Amino acid sequence: MSPALSTFDPVLLPPLHFEILADVRLLAEIVIIGALIYLGWEMPFRERLPWSHVDPSKPVANNGAPRPRPLVRPTATPSGQWMWDGKQHTALDRPSPKVGGTPH
Repeated sequence: MSPALSTFDPVLLPPLHFEILADVRLLAEIVIIGALIYLGWEMPFRERLPWSHVDPSKPVANNGAPRPRPLVRPTATPSGQWMWDGKQHTALDRPSPKVGGTPH
């Protein structure tokens, strides 16, 4: 067998071949995803696989380390005075009315 035929050479293949391969790959991916949905619809995969079962009657192994408790610290509630400060305006604030001007 010649070395040119034993290795993959994209120059020897017509361009249509790559389009067909892309279509076949998409079809295979759709079939695989559909099969996984079909298999997992009625019974979860956790129940199908024998090594994934957890026996609820057996206690969970604890290596003696204490279980960490979450730290909950009270925080001060902001006063909200910044909302009523007239010096702080954003693009979402109403423009303040002008005194002595004519309304539009």
